[in-house]
Amino acid sequence: MSEDALETKPESAGGRIGAAARKTQRFIFALNSYAGLLNVILGVIGALFLVNEWNERQEDARMKAIEALAGTTTQSRAALAYLARISANLSHQDLSGVNVSGLVLNDAGLSEARFDNSNLINATLSGELGGLSLRCADIGNLSLNNKQDGMIDARGARIGMEGATLRAWKSPVLYSSPDTLRVLGKNIGKNMKGEITAVEFLAKQKGAQADSSLPYCLYERLRGQNVSHDNLCKGGIAWDGISCE
Repeated sequence: MSEDALETKPESAGGRIGAAARKTQRFIFALNSYAGLLNVILGVIGALFLVNEWNERQEDARMKAIEALAGTTTQSRAALAYLARISANLSHQDLSGVNVSGLVLNDAGLSEARFDNSNLINATLSGELGGLSLRCADIGNLSLNNKQDGMIDARGARIGMEGATLRAWKSPVLYSSPDTLRVLGKNIGKNMKGEITAVEFLAKQKGAQADSSLPYCLYERLRGQNVSHDNLCKGGIAWDGISCE
């Protein structure tokens, strides 16, 4: 009998069931693999969402803390301490007018920040302070350690407390010329004692440089004390951003 004439033996029921079972297993395995991948994807998306939400909340807290710097002494101190603790980068921030007397800030990131007209009495500042502005600030008993290159601008800074000094100062500094301050004092009938007291200490610092021009914040403060523009410009006094012609 030829092979063509042979009848094909029908597949048994058990074979069909086994084949179907294997196909089902492969399908379940593929489905589990897909489900696992989906879980990983969802996990990554969830993690990114949580990280993003955390960053948004931290940024919101940072902004609120910066706003609180202009509040009471207690609020200012707490806000700045919090910002330092979370290593917030406060470079280039305008912190003018804050009251942080007595606050100790180590490893602070304050390069190019502004503490103009601020109360820094008995404060300690240490860290990245290159380009920091302390124009017209009260720096009585201030301890300062700048770990960056870059001069600190302390023109118009004052020491208003009797017997106060600079506890420590490690940074080159730009300060107001004492001769210019004395001329200004004669023009307006004030002795500028607080500013000259600060100058006497700042002038002794390594890398200190005197500048003949006076900062706008001092002009603004004196104008607020009803000193006339003409008296502020007598004797060739030069102001930042103010024309005396």
